Amino acid sequence: MIDDTDLLAKLDRQFLGMVSPTSPRIQAGGHPCQGIYTTPKGQRPKTAFIATHYNVDFSEHYIAPYLASRGYGFLGWNTRYRGAEDQFLLEHAVIDIGVGMRWLREEAGVETIVILGNSGGGSLMGAYQAEAIAPTMLDLVQGAGRQAMETLPKADLYISLNAHQGRPEVLTDWMDASVVDEWDPVATDESLNPFNPDNGTQLIISAPAGIFEAFVAEIAAVEASDEGGAGARGQPARAIGAKYGVEFIDAAEPR
Repeated sequence: MIDDTDLLAKLDRQFLGMVSPTSPRIQAGGHPCQGIYTTPKGQRPKTAFIATHYNVDFSEHYIAPYLASRGYGFLGWNTRYRGAEDQFLLEHAVIDIGVGMRWLREEAGVETIVILGNSGGGSLMGAYQAEAIAPTMLDLVQGAGRQAMETLPKADLYISLNAHQGRPEVLTDWMDASVVDEWDPVATDESLNPFNPDNGTQLIISAPAGIFEAFVAEIAAVEASDEGGAGARGQPARAIGAKYGVEFIDAAEPR
């Protein structure tokens, strides 16, 4: 990480702690919504960024001083789910982001808000803007929560920065197709192991239009099979691909 101490010395930083319409302060006094607003020293920018992640603390985001030094405000904003990914509920995260958005508009005097979707925050901030434009989760909350969902402040611009499509897609992509027993992660079908040098490095796949889905379905059936080496499970991935005209192109070692 680059040392930004000298840069921060030229900026103002304001800590924010706020309640959410669906979450009060905890007994020890902590607020569910927290963040740091970084601005040029002595200025109130009319354009500001806000970045939030579904579980990582973004209050001291690395890009904050660089945007602030160029005249913008930057709110690194945390929902109640910072460090609590297992408890994450999208509707309440969206409500918490709305608290930060409203503060920028009503307290900081920001006229143009840019939501920055960085890493896992890409899908989260996209979901926020979608809900602000056309709510789809109103039935999941009631009372103050529903009112907050109905009045979410809209952003003016959205930037995706090194973002992925969302945790479900990422975790699916990370799954090891060669594992044959979910209770024994070292039990694998070596014909489906991309790290087995006998299979080549099968990371880049090209296939005729409409064929790839059938190939994936058969690979999935191979994974689900419990025939222990009989039938399709014993076939190398390349042999299955050959049935559908799928071509494996060797790429760099996936490790």
